[in-house]
Amino acid sequence: WLTPKRLFNSSVKWNEKLTVNDDGEFFCRIALSSAGIVVAKNTFCYYRKYAGEKKVSLSGRKDLRSLESHYNSLLLIREHLLKVKNDTRINGIIADNIMKLLMQSYPEHKTLTKKIKTSINELGDTVFSPALGGKVIEAIKKAFGWKTARLLQHYYKLAAIK
Repeated sequence: WLTPKRLFNSSVKWNEKLTVNDDGEFFCRIALSSAGIVVAKNTFCYYRKYAGEKKVSLSGRKDLRSLESHYNSLLLIREHLLKVKNDTRINGIIADNIMKLLMQSYPEHKTLTKKIKTSINELGDTVFSPALGGKVIEAIKKAFGWKTARLLQHYYKLAAIK
């Protein structure tokens, strides 16, 4: 994102309470306080990604603190968007995104899972079903539901650690 310095010097400050998707929440506010977004054609972007299995980027973490931060950032983004435009589609988009978090938090983080389910119900529910993995787990998800598929993934992971 190439952003005019005046926007960074404005009242838009980084939310230090967030650890994951803090940049998404920040740039949502930057974009909403700007005069608009311009897409530059024929440009390239460098995206740094960790190589190897041992290094996990901050956004790739699935621990409770990271999932809660991502959840909170999505609720803040919803608030920011609704202040600018009261559009019912916003709830659907946020519900779809927190559905991904629901699948990541289940079954390990019960309290967060409950909060996310409540939010999805309040937002108007969602039929979105994010991918859980390869062909086998997707077939299990299709046949037995996402909860069963996630439970199998969870216990498989625990067995692999031991």
